[in-house]
Order: sequence, then structure tokens, then C-alpha cells
Amino acid sequence: MMKLTVVILFFAIGLNAQEPVLKLIDLGKVPAEKILEDEGETVRVRGFVTSTSTNATGINFLDFKDTDFVCVTFGRFVSNFTDGPPAEVYKEKWIEVSGEIQNYRGAPQIRVESPEQVKILAEPPPPPPEPDPSPEMAKEEKKEEVVKKPEPEPEVAPEKAEKGRELEVIDGVPALDWRKYFPE
Repeated sequence: MMKLTVVILFFAIGLNAQEPVLKLIDLGKVPAEKILEDEGETVRVRGFVTSTSTNATGINFLDFKDTDFVCVTFGRFVSNFTDGPPAEVYKEKWIEVSGEIQNYRGAPQIRVESPEQVKILAEPPPPPPEPDPSPEMAKEEKKEEVVKKPEPEPEVAPEKAEKGRELEVIDGVPALDWRKYFPE
């Protein structure tokens, strides 16, 4: 009975295990130098593939719009792509690629070894959410907010108040006549 419980427990844990959420980098909006700060980390990048090329040894290159970022697939991995070489399949498409950021001669790149790393996006994706402002920026924004004071109520002329019940005016605002709400 103990073995069965242990097996069920491991099975349940396996079902609840989730893939970690990877950082998303929107290519063309993040400079190459900033992308290189994540060197060695596994991330997701997305952008529009503007041009592709294949060299004599079969290495496929994917170049993205408005960035020096490159995806590279070495010749020995091209056969993993059953729909065709990456340079043909992903040309002029919006894609999202998962992989480890590497530095190749000062330019960021990801090695793409399987089609599971690449997702073709149907259309330009929405921009990723903006990060929360730092506490200092939030404080400055609050300082700049203009607080609009409510307009004071006009004074009630003594002749308009009930006989014998003139309202006192404090700082330009008539005092609340409690007698109106709590009759004698």
C-alpha cells in the first residue's frame, strides 16, 4: 500500500509541474547591449525575420528587423526541421524563439536546434507589458499630480435661511445645519 501511495504522489506532482515562465524580449525595442545582459539565460525573444541566409557549411541565419540579434541553426540540426530549413520556413514571418542568449563577437544570438524552440505568430504580437515603475519614479509622479479641491458651496444668505436659523460660515463654507436633519 505504501508503494502505491508513493507512486500516486509522484504522478500527482508530475501533473502539477509547470514549465517556468521565461523572460520575453521584444526584438527591435530592446538594444543588443541590453539583450547581452541576459547572456547565459534561457529567454523568449520575438520579432520579425527580415532576411535569412545559409552559408556553404549549411548554417542557417535568421536576421530580425531593427536589431543585431540573430538566430543560428548549425547544419547538423537542420534535418530536425521537417517543414524545411529554418532560413526558408521562417523568412518574413513574426516568430517567437526560446533559447539561451549567447554572445557571438559582441552580438546576441540564440542557437536554434529544434522546431519546438520556434513558434510562428499569426500577426504582429501586442507589445509586452511595461515593467512597474521604480518606487522613486512613482513618488515623483505622485508629486506632479494636481489635487483639485472641491468647490466650496455658496454661502446661504441669512434671508434664505429659516427664520431664527442663520447659518454660520467657516472658511467660506457654510456650516451644516444639523437642525435640518434632526428636527427639535
